Amino acid sequence: MAKLDKYKKIKIYFFGNEAEKQIFLREFAGPYFRRRIPGRYFINRDWNGGPNLEIIFRSRIIEVQELQEAVITFCHQRGFTWTEEQIENNLTSYRKNQKNLLQMERKDDISIPIDAGNHRKVTIEPLNEEYYQSCYNSSEHVMLHFKSRFMLQPLLEKTLKKITDRDALLVHIILLYRTTMNLFHYGEKYASVMYYSNIAGVFAIAKQYNTEQSLRENYSKLYQRLDIDHLDTLPVYEKLMRDYQRVWSEIYEQSLMLYQKGGFKEDGYLRLEEQGKRMKNNVSGIGSEFHAAFIAEESIDQIITSETHLVFRSVANLLYNILPTLNINFLEKNFCCYAVTEFIFRKYNTSWEEIFKERMIS
Repeated sequence: MAKLDKYKKIKIYFFGNEAEKQIFLREFAGPYFRRRIPGRYFINRDWNGGPNLEIIFRSRIIEVQELQEAVITFCHQRGFTWTEEQIENNLTSYRKNQKNLLQMERKDDISIPIDAGNHRKVTIEPLNEEYYQSCYNSSEHVMLHFKSRFMLQPLLEKTLKKITDRDALLVHIILLYRTTMNLFHYGEKYASVMYYSNIAGVFAIAKQYNTEQSLRENYSKLYQRLDIDHLDTLPVYEKLMRDYQRVWSEIYEQSLMLYQKGGFKEDGYLRLEEQGKRMKNNVSGIGSEFHAAFIAEESIDQIITSETHLVFRSVANLLYNILPTLNINFLEKNFCCYAVTEFIFRKYNTSWEEIFKERMIS
């Protein structure tokens, strides 16, 4: 059993507008922690308690008062000032959506009240181990997630610095999806159904609200505007992409090693059987033909607890996890799932139904 007590969490509440949040992450938080604890931290954009940066770090003393003063000094130097009315306006959507987000992410029991007075406030606290026990299969699984995020963090900061054009960023993210798919044991064609699962669920839920057609049309227009059919030849940040490929490959290999030594199982953590049950419950009855076919397969329990599924699922979830730090929102995340799977289906002249048949899922 690995110990998580060497890890701690810092939260920096920052209630500025969206442009200021991006500047704060890129020009203050990244450089500050990179100077003090290089390779031993990662940054999440979080929303619990209002917009904040959540920094998970390992085994190093960070002085809260020093960090607090540095936050205030940076804001003063950048000329960031806010009225109470501006702060309240910036918090409106968070107040409206926090309850639903907490329920979706199973964080009801760790809800933090949204207080406008917390703007620029710094807190430091131990990790909530119960939360991680409910989401990961073992303490080593959590540790691997943290280590993977430490490895990815420098690349995220380079991405935020180098890619400021929105279209270029979306293409870059789609290429990251494809990078992970090419690690899959059976290749990108068969890996595509993992990401198609996401968009199939989104479209099914959108249909319930009579918005599926407009969502599909918007995604199709963006797909065409970005010229994703020519993804193989679109310009890329080659050095940055090679670095991502190297890190993702290492993460995949370490995930595979963890599974093979039985590291996806530990008393007190999320059991694979419960994980499978959650998955089936989440997609049952949403009206998705894809998910109905998937959970109807007789060997579904063996499939979702297999090495190939669990290792790639762990990598895919890690990719989803880093997207908020790259300033990719919910709709953009779903578009990237749509785009990369549409590209693969066209490239191989296939569909999810054909892939299911080929992989012996009827």
